[in-house]
Amino acid sequence: MSKEVKSYLSVFFIISALLTIVILKMEVRRLGYQVFKLGQVERTYRDDYRKLEMRFAQLTRPERIEIYAQTKLELKEANKGQIIQLIAGKVAFKN
Repeated sequence: MSKEVKSYLSVFFIISALLTIVILKMEVRRLGYQVFKLGQVERTYRDDYRKLEMRFAQLTRPERIEIYAQTKLELKEANKGQIIQLIAGKVAFKN
């Protein structure tokens, strides 16, 4: 090969290497932004989950369930010594 062809090839390889470096840095930056956005989405979902857990805890408080049972379902608190036996879908009371 002539000296002129070797110089063109070396310039071509240098330009190719530099272009490859630029493209890879752009890809790294793009992936960094994507990771940042996914982190924000994950935090949002985690916050929503915590809010739902708190709401569930509020709704399933024993005091709230007892009040709901007494007002809406008209259930009464069992008396001392009262036996409630469930048999195949039937309820038997003994005082």
